[in-house]
Amino acid sequence: MPLLAGQSANFDFVIHDNNFRRIALIEFKANNADEYDHAKDFKKLNNQEEGDDSVLRYFIEIVKNANDRTYSSLHGKIEGNEDIFRCCSLSDGNITEKVISAPIKK
Repeated sequence: MPLLAGQSANFDFVIHDNNFRRIALIEFKANNADEYDHAKDFKKLNNQEEGDDSVLRYFIEIVKNANDRTYSSLHGKIEGNEDIFRCCSLSDGNITEKVISAPIKK
């Protein structure tokens, strides 16, 4: 299948077992990238052709620092993918729950 424009063929990080089966697929983003970049990676992680349901899938966002606007902005980009999303701030540590529970501001 040909790649779509802007579609990436590789994951940022893949963990294999001793039989070289994929057991974890991980995508990383930094500094609150735009919505298109988030959507592209979520689509890739949610592609069932990339392994069965036992494959762990994580989307890890790392930001330098965060506030209510950051939480709200990220929340709007991850909607429907909260179960695989994790977020860390270099200044505040794990902020995943703050992002997931943030209201979306329009």
